[in-house]
Amino acid sequence: MKIKRLATPPDSLRGHPAGFVTRYVAFLLDVLVVALASFLFVTMARVTLDFFGINALVESAAGARPEATQTVVISSAWRWLLTVGGGFLTFGVYSIAAWLLVGKTVGKALMGLRVLGQDGRRLTFSQALIRALSYYVSGLALFIGFLWVLVDDRRQTWHDKLARTIVVYEWDAQYEERLVGAVQALDQSNQRRLAAQEAAVRLAAEGDETGEPLRR
Repeated sequence: MKIKRLATPPDSLRGHPAGFVTRYVAFLLDVLVVALASFLFVTMARVTLDFFGINALVESAAGARPEATQTVVISSAWRWLLTVGGGFLTFGVYSIAAWLLVGKTVGKALMGLRVLGQDGRRLTFSQALIRALSYYVSGLALFIGFLWVLVDDRRQTWHDKLARTIVVYEWDAQYEERLVGAVQALDQSNQRRLAAQEAAVRLAAEGDETGEPLRR
């Protein structure tokens, strides 16, 4: 049986493709940033409209109509659509601007990640736009596009492949010392077993050449 030799983890993860957990946490942080920014914007807009009495004027005008209930339902549906659509648009604009300006969003910066083209250069506008739009391709397919990073050799999602981008570690993050020691111990054990097997094969070959049976 052939023993597979274990590779010792690198001293630094800088420049290596980022894993699923790190990228997912960065994505959640970005969603939180956009949600907080949107909430603050909506709150400020409502306070401003209330201050000038515009909300009260609109409500009184709608209440004077006989179809006021229907108007309220339609208004609520429009508000929901505007909220969802505005959230998607805001997240897309935020991501594109961050990738083009500094190569990373707030979430990726906090997790020590950077988005680059496959050639190692900063993203172009077309790459950033395609990557932002392809987020929804990865998500609409039951999120398989996001999970693809778990099985891809280069740890690329579908939107990475469509935009020809990669996500790498930017910090000099290091493996846990205990993990490195465990891998090295396993590697040494495999080397000893391999050496023992090679010695046994060599002794068997020498026994066949001399015609003497091996002692057991």
